[in-house]
Amino acid sequence: MRAHAPRRRRGFGKIEAIDPRGIFASIFAWASEMLSVRCAVRRGPWRMLGTGRRALSTNLSKLWEPLAVDGAPRWRSRCYSSDVKGAVVGIDLGTTNSCVAVMDGKNPRVIENSEGSRTTPSVVAFTKDGERLCGILAKRQTVTNPKNTVYATKRLIGRRFDDEEVKKEAKTVPYEIVRASNGDAWVKTAHDGKMYSPSQIGAFVLMKMKETAEAYLGQPVKNAVITVPAYFNDSQRQATKDAGQIAGLNVLRVVNEPTAAALAYGLDKADDKIIAVYDLGGGTFDISVLEIQKGVFEVKSTNGDTFL
Repeated sequence: MRAHAPRRRRGFGKIEAIDPRGIFASIFAWASEMLSVRCAVRRGPWRMLGTGRRALSTNLSKLWEPLAVDGAPRWRSRCYSSDVKGAVVGIDLGTTNSCVAVMDGKNPRVIENSEGSRTTPSVVAFTKDGERLCGILAKRQTVTNPKNTVYATKRLIGRRFDDEEVKKEAKTVPYEIVRASNGDAWVKTAHDGKMYSPSQIGAFVLMKMKETAEAYLGQPVKNAVITVPAYFNDSQRQATKDAGQIAGLNVLRVVNEPTAAALAYGLDKADDKIIAVYDLGGGTFDISVLEIQKGVFEVKSTNGDTFL
């Protein structure tokens, strides 16, 4: 295999604003179907690419093949025939809410949870009886059981305790954020003093998404594609994958949220262009500028407010 020649920079052309709300899980389900093929992984470093000038390929028919970024090769492998067993779901693991989708025939379907809602609060609560609640039942505990109700841990995942974002978060939430033995930021429940990593809390939410999908499909779900913000670094991306593994999921891919939004609009099939994606969520608001060339997406810049 050979690496493509480094792409030349272009000036900003037409900037198109698109609304990614409500489409993430759908496009992940579509991406999941595309990923339900056999991946003959070539030798090379297998790592999720970061933001800024690093490119994240979203040409889903050719994953992990050589890709030159600023003169440095990155890798993705080609996918040929079926090797992934069972259903594949797409999950939008959000700061405030999460949702899950599957392919229903040729169309993506966002699945309703047991309460009949297509979105599930990303909240986990621990009762005095030792019961763990997730979703809307946990959210109802925020007033009566605030120090044992954990939410917005997406802001903590993959971060160190001394991180400025963690210090800011600690001032806004009623539960306790503590330093783990490895220096990471974890959460601690008040009634029993147990400590949980943000990946564990995220895993509880992913378990709820997994159960929602299994109830709809009537079969076990093992494979998933999960979203992350474009500004997530390698540590945060890996922590998200860890959450999926704790939840019993085989995380096939971690996809940038603005990239998924662009895919939903079919922009990977359009001519080379530069686009702007605005993501207004329940706890964050950010904008990402992406350059698309021959089905390859490169995050040029991202910025926003993670504390709405």
